[in-house]
Amino acid sequence: MIPRTGGPLKVTWLVDVIKEFIKKRNLQPESLKALAIGVPGAVDVETGHVFLAPNLGWVDRYPLRQLLEESLGVPTLVDNDVNMAAIGEKTYGIATGVENFVFVAIGTGIGAGMVIDGKVYRGAHWSAGEIGYMALDESCLHCTYTDHGYLELVVSGGGIAQRARDILGTARGFGDLAGEVRNDESQGNGGVDAREVFLAASRGNPLAKEIVEKALDNFALALVNIIALLDPELIVLGGGMLRDAEILGSLNSTVSRLIPTRTKIVMSKLGTEAQARGAIAMAIDLVSKK
Repeated sequence: MIPRTGGPLKVTWLVDVIKEFIKKRNLQPESLKALAIGVPGAVDVETGHVFLAPNLGWVDRYPLRQLLEESLGVPTLVDNDVNMAAIGEKTYGIATGVENFVFVAIGTGIGAGMVIDGKVYRGAHWSAGEIGYMALDESCLHCTYTDHGYLELVVSGGGIAQRARDILGTARGFGDLAGEVRNDESQGNGGVDAREVFLAASRGNPLAKEIVEKALDNFALALVNIIALLDPELIVLGGGMLRDAEILGSLNSTVSRLIPTRTKIVMSKLGTEAQARGAIAMAIDLVSKK
């Protein structure tokens, strides 16, 4: 788990984790040939600078690659984490052989990795796929979004939990359901987390159902817009929030009503390993180019 104390994540922690990994597996430091690091935010893959990763506290061209290479002495590639997950699915997963698809991940935040004509599309400012900033309601016109956008605040795990806390207050959760899913993490974020909201919704709690239904409706609208813009062969859903076949069926049903399309919406084959598999593929490619 990434340690957070209210400030930016320290690179020294990453370096310590990598060194500990090498030590525990009785490897020699020189056996480390390359690193591939996924960051939840906008990354310039050519320089390794992180432009915006609010969940980690990194902004304004944070020189992550430089700091890691100076500390560890190995070639390092830094990219958006969802782009890495898309590469993982293309190399090892459900998108093998697919030239045009979008990987959408929902966890603490939300993002998309777009593969167009076989290559990841990163945009002119390295921010392609930051779909958390999608504005899907006219109320957005009266707001200012900086660190997190409308869609992320409504759909992501963090957004769902915050919405529940706003409704219920921080001192209580959804009745007796609280004790079934609480852990140290949920206690620390104000007494309720997204898992509790989904559990309560599945058991008929009306407030929880309202929060979840709003999240899924907005997510379906986002998928429709992605399809209308890119016409991908597949949309692959991943991340910790999307593991329920019933949710997949609901999304497919809503999307098919809103847009006539042949795009298939499927669950990730690699699950939580998608980003790690993508990082492996990218690290191998980095070594092969040296």
